[in-house]
Amino acid sequence: MSARSVSVTSSESEYIAALLKEGRLAEAKANIDALMDRTPDSPDGWHLQGLLYRQQGDKASAAGAFNRALKYKPDFARACLDLADTLEAMGKLELAIKTYEHWLRILQAGNVK
Repeated sequence: MSARSVSVTSSESEYIAALLKEGRLAEAKANIDALMDRTPDSPDGWHLQGLLYRQQGDKASAAGAFNRALKYKPDFARACLDLADTLEAMGKLELAIKTYEHWLRILQAGNVK
């Protein structure tokens, strides 16, 4: 079975997101690593990886992970918003504004995930 044929379940993503919210970073990382081993081109996996990096204070790696999520799913609204927020926090304001504008275009197209 190829990595592309294995999908990330919504409940799996929600579980990892909950671990991140609770600050259980080691558990979240272990789950994200397992997910990325199975689905290395998963936009959800890259988004979760970005959230982990951001929570660890590594904004540059977070931005890179959010960009990877958008590479695999260009209309991924949540990843786009998280990228814009991260770029703003990094002081990259012009790029953040362009990313917020892209996020608004995604929303206007009806893609709200």
